[in-house]
Amino acid sequence: ELAEKGWSPNQILTSTPRIMDLASVSNMGLKETAEITAAALNAFQIDASRTGEVTDILQSSANKSSANIAYMGESLRTASGFAHLMGMSLTDTVALIGAMSQSGQKASDSGYALSTMFQRLINPTMRGTASLVAIQDIFDVTGRKKSDFFDHKTIRKGKVMAFLKVVEEYRRKVTPERFGSNFARIAGAKGGRLLQMFAYKDMGTGKTGLDEAVKL
Repeated sequence: ELAEKGWSPNQILTSTPRIMDLASVSNMGLKETAEITAAALNAFQIDASRTGEVTDILQSSANKSSANIAYMGESLRTASGFAHLMGMSLTDTVALIGAMSQSGQKASDSGYALSTMFQRLINPTMRGTASLVAIQDIFDVTGRKKSDFFDHKTIRKGKVMAFLKVVEEYRRKVTPERFGSNFARIAGAKGGRLLQMFAYKDMGTGKTGLDEAVKL
């Protein structure tokens, strides 16, 4: 599998022990574990010499959430490409996936929602752009500089997590209906629900979905 993805014999030799360890602790087949690991490395353009870091990230997030490695792999398959384009790290991406798993989302739905959100942030629709412009007002209210997060009418590359952290602040300033409408326009129906999940507190823990993601 790794050879098919263009890995050299030396890369395979040095990476295989860590992939075998991940397969063992996650009760998955070696081939499937190798596919997930290689896909994560390739999508985020991480060198094969850092395979151990990648398997540790996947295992750590799986241990702290409802998402097992198979769940992570399925969600990443859909979301990782656009996550990387938005400047997201693998660590932050799997943290968001883990938070979505905690809310009961299916792996395919988590990946699709994240992918849709990232696509819309990269290339917002006309209505999405209008909503993003409206949301930028919150940065004036909180004392943050718009230029720290926005580049014209889109989110700056690498600033998605910072943007998500102020989503809750925006939610406090507007009605639930306006909040839901604006974020559905920005991120699509499923992506908008994802943002609402990050913004609203869980009645059982008093934490937001993003609070939980940041811990992963």
